[in-house]
Amino acid sequence: MNAEEISDIIILSLAERQFPIYLKKFDGGGMAEADVFGINRSGYMYEYEIKRSRSDFRADFKNKQYKHLKLSGAKCTHDYDEWKNGKRTGRQLHRIGAANRFYFACEPGLLTKEDIPAYAGLVYVENGELREIKSAPFIHKEKANDFIYARIATILCERCAWGMAYMTFKNKEQKLRHDAFNRLC
Repeated sequence: MNAEEISDIIILSLAERQFPIYLKKFDGGGMAEADVFGINRSGYMYEYEIKRSRSDFRADFKNKQYKHLKLSGAKCTHDYDEWKNGKRTGRQLHRIGAANRFYFACEPGLLTKEDIPAYAGLVYVENGELREIKSAPFIHKEKANDFIYARIATILCERCAWGMAYMTFKNKEQKLRHDAFNRLC
């Protein structure tokens, strides 16, 4: 089973559990990229990180140290001064840096409960269904705010317009120009 099939099964599970919002490859709102991201009816955010091998699991802690530091108990929320046209507006912006619950998702037997950090949960994906092995504890009790909902709306609009996020579209466009230039030289 590849990562895309696993994410499809997780999305189906979230839909069946009547999560009103769920999407793949969420990146934004002050949070690190999530393979699958969902918000339940209460406004709590769930993140699923898909792992295909043990080396992929170990590399996650090397390549995403800041993300795991936030998840492990560092401050998950930050307040910033809002700036417009180079001046402070006097308004505070509240950013949430991590989902309320964080899960690793993999095929059965790849990871065990003992491999999983205290702040994370574990689900196995098999026969088209999710099976919770270890429940993820609440990392924090902040609910999704307007900034996160606005970022989700932006991502979904970009995907409708270009079939991908805007920056992916721009990077692809730049690569095509670069390839065309190289063919001319």
